[in-house]
Amino acid sequence: MSVEMRTWVCVERTDTIDRLLKDALSAHARLRKALPGDRTDAARFEALCTQIEQQAYTVLCAGADATPGLECLPHTPASPGFLVPGEAADTVGLQPFEAQQIGSWLASDCVAVQLRFPFEQGDTCEIRAARPPVPPAAPWQATGGARGSKAVLQRFRAQVDQAADGRPGAAINPSGVSNSVLTETLREYAAGVPGRAPVPAQVVYRDGSTGPAFPLRGTALSPAPARSGRKLSFALLSIRHTDMDVEVDGAWLRNTVVSRVRPAGDTDRLVYELSLQQLRALTQEGPLTLLMYQTGLETAVVGFYRAVLTVLQDPAHRPGALVVIPRYYRSADGAPHFSEGTPWRT
Repeated sequence: MSVEMRTWVCVERTDTIDRLLKDALSAHARLRKALPGDRTDAARFEALCTQIEQQAYTVLCAGADATPGLECLPHTPASPGFLVPGEAADTVGLQPFEAQQIGSWLASDCVAVQLRFPFEQGDTCEIRAARPPVPPAAPWQATGGARGSKAVLQRFRAQVDQAADGRPGAAINPSGVSNSVLTETLREYAAGVPGRAPVPAQVVYRDGSTGPAFPLRGTALSPAPARSGRKLSFALLSIRHTDMDVEVDGAWLRNTVVSRVRPAGDTDRLVYELSLQQLRALTQEGPLTLLMYQTGLETAVVGFYRAVLTVLQDPAHRPGALVVIPRYYRSADGAPHFSEGTPWRT
């Protein structure tokens, strides 16, 4: 059995420790301004903290002043990794004897660094869960012997149908759903139905993250194919299919911004916010028809069309002022082409 212990170490100021602290604080400040999911400065901050802790462990072994060891229980409040002179000491999570001793170190122009020892001898604290684990989901079988993309379509439609009915625990899971199936199914269920209340459906991705709710049954979508106003063509994402370059006026989203390692729900939210801002700016200049050449990044598709519905649902929106027509990349017999999907318009 083992327990986690912590101790604070008094580290005297040197050129090395000052440089590490300055760089760590700078990385932490930049981290607050980083895009969702951008871990460049987070990784840099963690690496610098590791070096600071190595310096503290070295002086601890050499006999530096330190606080008595304190067992860290699961409910113990979080505490900072280090404290420096000249800044207000963050005493949240510190015991009184720790705060007093650290205060005296900082007053003498030293640095206080926390060290954690996760495998010290002791009785491990066990916490029982307040509720039992979630039972496994019931197996799903396609009907009519459907396989491949047809089975995916059946499965996704069943998910969205349950979410549109407001069933407890039902959610939209776009992960692994092909581009056209995802877009056309969301378009079908986003349309308002007489006598049915709108449903904000939960969106859950394969990694367990969630995006903003997707509005189902709440928009008076029209099947009319008429196009009005200016016509602009966009690739949903840059640098996905170069065959699109001759077809489009530009890219709606930059791949370098969207396709980063982050929770899928955060990417969905980022795409939604960027798309909503761009749609509002474009529609202020008059009626607009967008031809959206799409590829299959699920988070980009869901985030973009959620933004489209937000604009279409705006009370100030005029019918026909925005028409979005999906165009899906196809490759039949080695000849790439684009097929047109159902328009999103009121």
